[in-house]
Amino acid sequence: MATCAWGQTASISAPNIGKVVAGATGVTTFRFASSTGNVTITGPGTGYRLTTPTARFTVTIPCINNNYCKNSNMKVVVTALGGTAGSRAKTLTNLTFTNSTATMVSNPTQPASSLTFTIGAIGNNNTVSFFLGGDLPIDGDDQTSETTGALTSAIQVTTSQTNGNGAINSGGSVGVTVDRGLKITENPAINFGRIFVPTGAASVSLPASSGPTGARSLTGTGGLASPTPRVGNYTITGEGGQLFSLSVQTSFNLSNGTTTIPVTTSTTGQGTQILSGSSGSAGSYGPFYVGGSFSLDQTTSQGAYSGTFLITASYN
Repeated sequence: MATCAWGQTASISAPNIGKVVAGATGVTTFRFASSTGNVTITGPGTGYRLTTPTARFTVTIPCINNNYCKNSNMKVVVTALGGTAGSRAKTLTNLTFTNSTATMVSNPTQPASSLTFTIGAIGNNNTVSFFLGGDLPIDGDDQTSETTGALTSAIQVTTSQTNGNGAINSGGSVGVTVDRGLKITENPAINFGRIFVPTGAASVSLPASSGPTGARSLTGTGGLASPTPRVGNYTITGEGGQLFSLSVQTSFNLSNGTTTIPVTTSTTGQGTQILSGSSGSAGSYGPFYVGGSFSLDQTTSQGAYSGTFLITASYN
């Protein structure tokens, strides 16, 4: 007694969605179209793409020295198997199908978690092909135990007789590289301390290069030691080993509600930087410091002054 495999081994391409950044929370879904390979993003997560290649599965089924596929219809079943174990990449959903060269006997219901359809006889030493798409869910940074880096989500294509006999399974996967989102932590903020209103022109300098102790310099005026003057202290976290661009707003205003004081900032962190570690693990940069300088005179009103400035970090 012998068992015959009437299906044929399918050749499945390995599309790659590219490099993406996970959202802070929730799931971001990256949808790749079977018709065009275009990739779009659906919520509710806030993830985004750093690179933008097209992506879709190309499935090719040959008929080689097989009288069944030469002369008879073939059943095809596409099933999503799941993402890399323990990772941010999840099981594909909403699978879609676009025909290329197959003769369709019955079409799949789509989108769906699995696709079932029938193609006509291929003919000896001929091939047919079709395209597959789907939705790839990527978990956000709130899922701290799940891995990032180069990940995949797999599918299986099963070919058989129309009654399901003689089935052969072929596997393929879509790739994606997932980076953690960048996060900037402030601890502590800049504090220029308590400064006396001068009798003439004066200046205050708290350079970033003075480091975490914040050596304040006063010209033409004086000040108190409490509260302690300090520079802003910042750390950036994200995907290990990745390059990113860092910029600090060059100036901002301090205000007491009625009077503003223009401040020129200084920083020890600017330009292209790299996070510690390697892809697939958390990385960090810092600490780096932000200080500033400003002028005042006898017309500067008393009061508590505060202000805000922007620090921007983005992956290269």
